[in-house]
Amino acid sequence: MRPVNFTFRLKILLSLMGTIILFLLILMVVIRTQISRQVHWMTMQAKERSHQAFNELERVYHEELLRFSQRISQGNRIAAMLQEAVEDEDPHFLIDAAAYEIFKLAKIPLAVFTDEMGQPVVTLLDGNALKQEDQNQHWLYSQLKKILREKNRNTYMSGYQVFKGRLFTTHGLLLRLFGKSVGSLTIGFPVNDALVQRMGKVIQAELGFWVQDKFLASTPLENIPGLKEQMIAAANEDHAVSVTINHIHWLLISEPLNPGVSRVGRRVIALSLQEYLAPFYRIETVFQLVGISVLVIAVFLGISISRGLSAPVRQLVNATQRVARGDYDFHIDVKTKDEFSSLANSFNRMTHDLLLKEQYRGILDKVVSPEIAEEMIKGKISLGGENRVVTILFADIRGFTSITEDMEPQEVIAMLNQYMERAAAAVESENGVVDKYVGDQVMAIFGAPISRPDDPLRAVRSALKIKESIIQLNEIRKAKNEPEIQVGIGINTGLAVAGNMGSVKRLNYTVLGESVNIASRLCSQAGPSEILISGDTYHQVAEAVEARSFKPRSIKGLSKAIKVFKVEKLKSPANDTPKPVKKSPRSLNPIMGLILLLLLGIFSNLPASREFLPGNHSFSPGWHYVSKGGGFQADIGGRLELSGYLPQSEPSWLIDETGPFFSGRLSLFTDIFLGSRLYGLVEFRVDRGEVHSNGPIKTRIQQGFLRYTFLSSRRLHLQLGKFVSPFGEYSQRHHTAADPFIRPPLLHEYRTMICPGFAPRFNDGFIRWKDDPDRFRPIGAPIIWATPYQPGIMLFGSIGKFDFRLAAVNSAPSSDPVQWVPDFNQGWNYSIVAHLGWRISPELTVGISFDHGPYSLESIKEMLPPGASINDYYQEMLGLNATYTRGKIAVRMELIFDAWEVPNVIEYPRDISYYLEVKYKFLPGLFGAVRYNGIYFNKIPYSNGEKDKWDYDVQRWQLGVGYAFSRRLEVRAEYMINRTIGPYDPEDNLFALQWTWRF
Repeated sequence: MRPVNFTFRLKILLSLMGTIILFLLILMVVIRTQISRQVHWMTMQAKERSHQAFNELERVYHEELLRFSQRISQGNRIAAMLQEAVEDEDPHFLIDAAAYEIFKLAKIPLAVFTDEMGQPVVTLLDGNALKQEDQNQHWLYSQLKKILREKNRNTYMSGYQVFKGRLFTTHGLLLRLFGKSVGSLTIGFPVNDALVQRMGKVIQAELGFWVQDKFLASTPLENIPGLKEQMIAAANEDHAVSVTINHIHWLLISEPLNPGVSRVGRRVIALSLQEYLAPFYRIETVFQLVGISVLVIAVFLGISISRGLSAPVRQLVNATQRVARGDYDFHIDVKTKDEFSSLANSFNRMTHDLLLKEQYRGILDKVVSPEIAEEMIKGKISLGGENRVVTILFADIRGFTSITEDMEPQEVIAMLNQYMERAAAAVESENGVVDKYVGDQVMAIFGAPISRPDDPLRAVRSALKIKESIIQLNEIRKAKNEPEIQVGIGINTGLAVAGNMGSVKRLNYTVLGESVNIASRLCSQAGPSEILISGDTYHQVAEAVEARSFKPRSIKGLSKAIKVFKVEKLKSPANDTPKPVKKSPRSLNPIMGLILLLLLGIFSNLPASREFLPGNHSFSPGWHYVSKGGGFQADIGGRLELSGYLPQSEPSWLIDETGPFFSGRLSLFTDIFLGSRLYGLVEFRVDRGEVHSNGPIKTRIQQGFLRYTFLSSRRLHLQLGKFVSPFGEYSQRHHTAADPFIRPPLLHEYRTMICPGFAPRFNDGFIRWKDDPDRFRPIGAPIIWATPYQPGIMLFGSIGKFDFRLAAVNSAPSSDPVQWVPDFNQGWNYSIVAHLGWRISPELTVGISFDHGPYSLESIKEMLPPGASINDYYQEMLGLNATYTRGKIAVRMELIFDAWEVPNVIEYPRDISYYLEVKYKFLPGLFGAVRYNGIYFNKIPYSNGEKDKWDYDVQRWQLGVGYAFSRRLEVRAEYMINRTIGPYDPEDNLFALQWTWRF
């Protein structure tokens, strides 16, 4: 009889129900589309009304700004005050004038001044100047930098910004003095609840300004329960959000206060949609009820049909679960005569065939390895063999005959089963194949029929596991007073023939060849608990295995002896890691480091920025280039110094000249920015050398380095190349407007009697050097007019209120200038330099520095004691510094403790040096300064025990005055008075005059 076809009737019923449901779904989609269009139209309308309202507000404030700016531009007074504040680095006069004219007279609460580069000069809030840390990170300043670069007379900037927890709408413009841009002025008007309520009435919506995780200004949101929470949730969304609050539909729109910049804050608008969408929702409700009714009918019909289908389906499901568990010994009995009956008969035949196959597979697994059985079932292994590189392992019991001579046969079989079960488990855990058991011997193969790249190592690990398992087995046997067993293991790697051996009716998969014989012979020679491996195996596992080498051994059947190794254990993971290769200083190649940093910068996608990567030359670039997209930036500028010196008529210890002389210096700076992380600086200098004199003109690269910024916060930097010494406070401000003097402090240039190129022959002679200055001063420490520029690498940055610098440079701070030039062939005598600064307050900063490293030249080698090296004699310095600035006065001090290791000298020569400096601004551009310096030397003993100072103490006064005509042009004058506390007091007094132009 032909089976009844339930499937056809089921298809007709499902098709009818599906057509009805599809029709309803289409209608609901149409309605939903109309609702979406209505919501979109309402969104556009709400945005348009809000933009009109905000534009009108900005227009009103813009007109107020224009009226105010016209009043300011008539007198140029504020612009002149701004220029003076920038040039003198003192906003004191600008603060007083701006607070009066802008806050008291114009009633404008916020005023922001920047210089022509967009850097903040002063920010006034309610007439009071904000601290530096409150104005450095604002979005406002980055926008001002852009309009200042354009230098367009009509350039104008507006936006929103938060100062001290208050929201302002800000409007800025350029300030010009005699047609030249000197900076910018931005005024701000507060955005409060009253203003926002008026705007909400205009756009007919609820409105809030979400800034710093709260609404700084909003309409009365508390009047509508739940609305404020929904507006907070929508504040961080970039698209409109539709929500339902108390059965009222709302459209929430969130936009950045400043277009394209979300971090300042967002404006959230809540528009009620209830009036517009109510008719659509009523139609949608009707169709939903109809759809539910159709669905209920379909479910009722489905239940009735499923009852006739569920019984045979459940039988088939249960049967498949039993098959999945490996149970094939059952039969399905289906009484219906339809498609399910045919399916049940086919299923029964399948389970019968699976049961037979499983029985055959179980028998095969007991005869051969599961891997080989799998290959045989797939038909990949046939009679014959192939050449393969394999690793063979043999393991047998030592002294098996003596152990078993008094044992019953059943006990022997039990012992062998215990041993072979553990050996087989160890082999299979490393994916090896147990080839055969021959008496008490186990033969295992690694690399056939499936090969792996680390088969030799797997074999060794398997042998170690066999050894460990036998130890555990012996503990069990010892507890039962049964004799212990010991196993010897041999392993070899080589070429062998692998395949099925025997007849067509009976096969045995195995490997044959010389490599197999070698493994068997090694097993025979292995002592109890020994693992012997051949040289071919050892070379492939040497990095992971600790083994002891034996003399080459003769193997029966081979004409040549082979290398044999005894495996001890596996190397620990730490030993597996390759040890770094230690290189001498000569092998250092900074050029490769520069190339690496250059590549890192090239592949950076962020735009260039000067804000966190400034040079130390403090100038406005004469030539400026920014590539399209901002990924590359280059600045070129310079500094020209013309100096005249009038020394005393007698030869001094610090200056070679005895009459008036003139010295000029030209420095050209090139700043390169690649992305926002890589910065490079090159300074090319033309002058008469590090020591000002009447000598010949020289040219050199004074400094050149690459600096890479690691973190997005840009507070960690790595610098490589030649740069100014990171030791102390003065080195970071020399040759800048912050240094009011021409000559450096005494502790940065004084010539002590420590000689880098000449060593004393004996202790007493060194102490007497100071009494023969005409002879020993010229060969003493070099004349250094400023801090050194040394090749090296430096890591620096800031953490909170702390700044740090950590560097390795090629010479000591008091080294000769010839040592500042990198010489990769000579190698470097490294000095380690560290500095830590603490900004206690905006006015007070303190710091500590440390330096340790050798100071001598190569020429001193012949004068050293036997067996000594120049690296045994070092200079060690500890420095303390503090800076206090407030208003018109700046106070600085630095204290250094210096110690030396000198050849043939009994005790360390030490000195203490310091300076105290005060700078005062009398008028905008006009300043005066005084600096007191001192250096004091300790006493060291003669051979007879008497002590004497090893050099004479020195005191110095420096008096300076200067006037800055502009940020680029400055004139300074200085008179220096030196006094040596001792019988030899040269006339070191000096008058100097210097003219500086930055371009």
